[in-house]
Amino acid sequence: MNSTLSQAVKERRILTFSYHGYPRVVEPHTYGVYGATGNEVIVSYQTRGGSQSGGIPDWRTFNTSEIVGLNVTQEKFENTRHGYNPNDSRIRHFFARA
Repeated sequence: MNSTLSQAVKERRILTFSYHGYPRVVEPHTYGVYGATGNEVIVSYQTRGGSQSGGIPDWRTFNTSEIVGLNVTQEKFENTRHGYNPNDSRIRHFFARA
């Protein structure tokens, strides 16, 4: 478990990083273990940056081992986004939830 990610989720801190070659700006809502793969993931609402898998803004699930250049900003998001499920059945074990 990554304590930096856990703290960022709990404090609702906006994250920036690169993922699959695209810059990302996200609001992390859940950090845990993805049931299908056993990988640690963050379920986030991406607000800016790029993506090969669709439009922005939108929900994304990021494998933490593929995140490059993680930066926890001082900027916070106030509320959870529409569609947030704090009991997401895809997550086998939760480390932190917004």
